[in-house]
Amino acid sequence: MRGRPGDSAVWYRTDFAHPGWGDRTLLRFDGAFTAANVWLNGRLLGSHFGFPGHFGFDISSFLEATNALAVCVEAGSRPGQLPPALSELEDEAGPWWPLGLVGRAWLEQVGSVVVEALDSSWRLQPGLAEATIRTSVRNLDAREMEVTVGWQLIAPGSDTPQVRLRRASIIGGHQSVVLETRLAVDRPMLWWPWTLGAQDLYTVAARVDQGDRKNTV
Repeated sequence: MRGRPGDSAVWYRTDFAHPGWGDRTLLRFDGAFTAANVWLNGRLLGSHFGFPGHFGFDISSFLEATNALAVCVEAGSRPGQLPPALSELEDEAGPWWPLGLVGRAWLEQVGSVVVEALDSSWRLQPGLAEATIRTSVRNLDAREMEVTVGWQLIAPGSDTPQVRLRRASIIGGHQSVVLETRLAVDRPMLWWPWTLGAQDLYTVAARVDQGDRKNTV
């Protein structure tokens, strides 16, 4: 959607049934432009500000048999609230900027420790691609947890991981850690704009194990 001066907010509303599981439940969003306020059954769960990036809320204690979800997303409309490239957008009706939820919103069944976000950045060298993977892991429980985080890199068109990595970590109660991992890929398959060839995309997956519980992104 397009936000404009005097018209820079949008509301989303939906109803959904209890998911039917007894485990902890997260409400997840892929992102929002720019500030999102989220209510469940009339209760403000919280707010998120920033350009598209994952965010979510633990709604385990607030779920009912039937649930009403409302989200208000507001777009920045003053100088400095948007990157220069977005601040300069204009069409026949005048200036505009991106507005609304980005991507998906979904419920996720989790244990006490979850993967909050997974981001990767790549640097190309002759015949080599180097990746830096940042994984945010949060402990939703009050007690300290010992966990093992594993990563897999899967090449385009393959079901077999090309790279596997694992790391142990200890996370305090209601705390989060960001684990940074680096890996290299020989002779990487490159991504091309659709006008120039196939879009060969690698898949990066992270999994956190806490006892017999697993959470994968």
